[in-house]
Amino acid sequence: MNMRLLMIWPYQIVLFIVAILGLFLLAFTLLMRKEKKLNFFLWLILIIVIPIFGPLTYIANYFYIKKSSINQFHEL
Repeated sequence: MNMRLLMIWPYQIVLFIVAILGLFLLAFTLLMRKEKKLNFFLWLILIIVIPIFGPLTYIANYFYIKKSSINQFHEL
């Protein structure tokens, strides 16, 4: 087996770190714009404690709630 295929190159590590930081920044920005008090701290803890899953969960939740509120507005 070719060992070069199994190696992790420095640019892959940098790309992974940039992607994780991007998720954190996006989740934190959306969190600052929308949540208040207790919800803010609960989501912040989730985002910090669970590095990849936390930001993804908040971002998905943010857009799901935004989409459902738009749909409810159009149904009226």
